[in-house]
Amino acid sequence: MRHAGGAARAEADGEGDAPDHDTATPSGVIALPLPDPLLALPRLMDVHQVAHRLGFGIEVVRDLIRSGELPAILLRGRWWRVDPRDLDAYIEAGRLAAKTLASKLQLAKRT
Repeated sequence: MRHAGGAARAEADGEGDAPDHDTATPSGVIALPLPDPLLALPRLMDVHQVAHRLGFGIEVVRDLIRSGELPAILLRGRWWRVDPRDLDAYIEAGRLAAKTLASKLQLAKRT
């Protein structure tokens, strides 16, 4: 059983329980842990989050996914997840389609 003084000495000697991430190599270079590549990926959104962002009902979002209009991943055969970048692309495509339709309607009014 350690007492407080022994624990302090162990930590000072580098024998504590905390992991030592900044370790000096024999050449004197400090080796840092590599970042987790999965942390760079955007967090996937569930159907409820997508519905909230679009202002649609959940069933409408599921229909968009099933039809292939909105790309999604099916996890464990049960839960749909959408990459936020795919949702942004879907929204932008809708904006472009709306602008094109508005332009066509303006041209039709002029003729």
